[in-house]
Amino acid sequence: MLYTGRQTMAHYNTVTGVIIMLITLSLCCTSIHGKNYKYSSSCYDSSVKTLTMKCGQNEMLRIARAFYGYSPAGRCSFSPGDCTFDEHHNYACVGRQNCAINMPGGLGRPVPKCKHPNPQSNYFQVEYECVPVEQTINICQVSEATAQSGYISSPSYPLNYNKPHQCQISIDLRTKQKVRLVIVDMNLHENDSGKGCTDYLYIRNELRSVTVCGQRGSEELFDSSGKIDIQFAAEAGGDNKGFWLYYEAYPQIDETTTTTTTVKTTTLKNLIEKLTEKTSVENPIKETEVKIEHEESQGSSTLTQRQQTETSQTTDEVPFAAIVGGVIGSLCFILTVLLILLVLQRLKEKRDLEKKKHLPFLDVRNQAFQSNSELCPQDSNYC
Repeated sequence: MLYTGRQTMAHYNTVTGVIIMLITLSLCCTSIHGKNYKYSSSCYDSSVKTLTMKCGQNEMLRIARAFYGYSPAGRCSFSPGDCTFDEHHNYACVGRQNCAINMPGGLGRPVPKCKHPNPQSNYFQVEYECVPVEQTINICQVSEATAQSGYISSPSYPLNYNKPHQCQISIDLRTKQKVRLVIVDMNLHENDSGKGCTDYLYIRNELRSVTVCGQRGSEELFDSSGKIDIQFAAEAGGDNKGFWLYYEAYPQIDETTTTTTTVKTTTLKNLIEKLTEKTSVENPIKETEVKIEHEESQGSSTLTQRQQTETSQTTDEVPFAAIVGGVIGSLCFILTVLLILLVLQRLKEKRDLEKKKHLPFLDVRNQAFQSNSELCPQDSNYC
């Protein structure tokens, strides 16, 4: 009994450990905004002062959010109910495969708009995702973006674009959706004075336009409907990283349904074309050509080909002709029967009328009235 109890306790501890591990893993993949971002975090009183993030091969790291957090329970990562304050910083490792960020100095910073009196952040957290390289469009290689969402970058990003460029791309969904355009990462050359742009992005739609350059990150530029044009002008071509943009359309449209409808429409169109080709009359032309070219030298061959042509035409026309002939024949039969019945009826009526003319008039009396004095008085000539 003691051995069995120990086994049960060990099993209970194992199950409990697995449940705790699964809860921890689910929390590691949950963002403040509900999206499945990965994250890296650490407490200020911890010995870990560097946050590391890693992506796989052919992936680029995108930082979605970095923030200070205050946990009343003393945790080192975000949980519902924590107070947070966003950190706006352009991290150089964005767009690369791996990234390492040093914890902001000091003992954190005050987190405003928190229910706790003057709370000081006790942890720092960075949320990120790994974007496959093939999801990013080179602005100098593609002239139009029509997908529901995607990334647009400068040539060679995240490496330097080096040489001058003049490129343009349009985001044109041809729908009534709105489009949100965000700068994920940007490092474009500025004038030495910092008051003008040597290299820049010029973004416009039907209502407004904006020119941006320098260093930027996690910044929303446009949120509008209609076509958006993006022009990249690089005159200096210096050792700058370039840019990485993200756009998305909303509300989203189910592309699967649209594709299925298109396929069905195309299939119906092909079917109609095939039926049209079947009913087209090409054989008589071939028959005439055969008769002209081979009438004397190949008379028997011409006759054979002609017979085959007529047979094929007859075979194609038989089903329709049979149906029409059957319908017409049935109608004719019904009309003939009705006409015969009508003639017979008229003949019978005429015969009955002739018989009535030759019959004598019969005075038929009702015997029930002969003994009734009220109906037949004595002085009546009929009683």
